[in-house]
Amino acid sequence: MRYTRFSFIINLILCDNLQNNIFCLKFKLLKILKCIILNYKMRDIEPTDKIQNQKDIDVQEFGVCPMIFSSMEVRMDGNAYFCCEHKYNNLSLGNIYKDDLNDIWNSKLAVTIREEALKGKYPYCKGNVCLRLAKEIPDFVSVKSIFIPHPEPVMTKTPYYIAISKIKDCNARCIFCSDEIYKTPDNELNNIISILKNYKDLKCLTIWDSGDAFSLISQKFIKLISEEFPDLRFKLMTNGILADKETINRLNLVNRIEELDISINAVNAATHNKIFRTGKNAFKKLIKNLEYIKTLKINTFNINFVVCKYNWKEMKKFIKLGKKYNARVLFWEVRLYGNSDKLQYDYYDIAVHLRFHKDYKKFKKYLSSKVFEDENIIMSPVLKKLRYESLNEKKFSLDFVNFLTKFHIRLTNKENKI
Repeated sequence: MRYTRFSFIINLILCDNLQNNIFCLKFKLLKILKCIILNYKMRDIEPTDKIQNQKDIDVQEFGVCPMIFSSMEVRMDGNAYFCCEHKYNNLSLGNIYKDDLNDIWNSKLAVTIREEALKGKYPYCKGNVCLRLAKEIPDFVSVKSIFIPHPEPVMTKTPYYIAISKIKDCNARCIFCSDEIYKTPDNELNNIISILKNYKDLKCLTIWDSGDAFSLISQKFIKLISEEFPDLRFKLMTNGILADKETINRLNLVNRIEELDISINAVNAATHNKIFRTGKNAFKKLIKNLEYIKTLKINTFNINFVVCKYNWKEMKKFIKLGKKYNARVLFWEVRLYGNSDKLQYDYYDIAVHLRFHKDYKKFKKYLSSKVFEDENIIMSPVLKKLRYESLNEKKFSLDFVNFLTKFHIRLTNKENKI
């Protein structure tokens, strides 16, 4: 009879014909036990809204980050960085208006970052921000790569790739961006082009961040820089509304687009207009442009989706949109990047990936769908971790119910014998 008490408890949990009070007890017991075991199993997992430094990387197996040996991002104010992550952490290598190119490209900070990378260490980088460090993009290159013949801390060649950011001119009023209105004057464009003339190894130029690559000012910049580098290729970030056939041909970009990233964030006009606020016909124009872009020979074509409370239920349909236009799909969480006091929305109200958001649990469960296993999908490290947690919770729930069922059968059998 010693099993009687345990048998009674298990019966309370598993029985389907219980009174309301016992029915509540069942779920309370399950919730308590589930929380205890999950906290133990996942005790080493950091909260997704915290930053965690990337662990050391095996250089022989994975290689090194190509950005720090080949690329440099330049803001319109002249400050130079290796990449966007370093920019938002204020890790400036120097200023192109004040410092010599070699002094920037081989500055003390630049050399230190490269030295650490060749050891497999990235102390200045964050693993939950960088897709390369998170191994979401297989973009690391071998230390013996033809792309970087001699990856040394001190580089003899100037950067192959330059990213120009903060050309602040955009046709949209996206809710994710700062409400501050500023347009880059012509003299800043001419100044930065005069500096880029010295970058003799330049092969590809990126235009992105805080503006649209097909805005009027960006178009002017593309024309001017193409006069100096007629064979220059481009990586462009845009909302796609102005990237029509006429504009792409007029700028002579048909065979010169290395990578195209289009931020769409929706699958219908209603959601699109709520986020971009560009009018009811904007989404229709975008879809028409996608039909043309699909015919171009572009090495890398991405469509981006920033997940928020307005659109997260459209993520699965967005994957289908990517397949329709032969594009890789990238999912991102809403991030606070500078000017947070001037944002056009309440970040904590819209950021559905935060644990205290009212839709957080539903969103997290949504991520456990097998649809997101598609190899053509890339999730930010933060969203990927949420999906991992959700899958673990789902597996645990099934395992736990199976365990209780088997335990109940064992107890019943032993009681019958007694």
